[in-house]
Amino acid sequence: VAKNILSGCGVSISNLNSSECIPHFGGNQGPAYPFFVASIFYFFGENLNFVRYAQLLIFSISLIYFFRTIEKFNIENNKFKLLVIFLSLSPITFPWSRFIGADTLSLSFLLVYFSFFINSLYKNKIDIIPLSILLGAGSYFRLDFIFLSLTLLVFFYLYPSKKKFFTDGIKMFAICLLIWTPWTIRNLLKEVA
Repeated sequence: VAKNILSGCGVSISNLNSSECIPHFGGNQGPAYPFFVASIFYFFGENLNFVRYAQLLIFSISLIYFFRTIEKFNIENNKFKLLVIFLSLSPITFPWSRFIGADTLSLSFLLVYFSFFINSLYKNKIDIIPLSILLGAGSYFRLDFIFLSLTLLVFFYLYPSKKKFFTDGIKMFAICLLIWTPWTIRNLLKEVA
């Protein structure tokens, strides 16, 4: 798909050697990962190792950001810190960067999302713009990323005003819709929706 993007065909699963260019909606992921790979190919040549290095770099930065977020709260519980380190460096997460797939970048978005989520919990108020952008952009990598929005239901109990909770929810929904509008319009125009 990345090579089709570079050849001017766009998001398509057509064979590179064929003359046809059949648009594709992206499968279980949005268009972000193929565009990510295509951009690495464009700047560094068609070398999958550069894709792996970029994934590892992005994951490492998000991991550091997550650790810095937790560190701000001066959590004294060493078991919690050990659990965070274990989960972050475990075979469940870290080795994904050696594979060519959207999972590493999804995990990176997940770490950054939970960093902002923890900050929101600390403030007892949803950080609307960053969390909305992360939900929308993260779902461009994997559609199931949008299910993270269910974590925001905890604020239903934290907000003193339920009306404010629903207002913030509508704002977040509008931002996510705005993020997905260009891709949805493209799919409708190409009749692949």
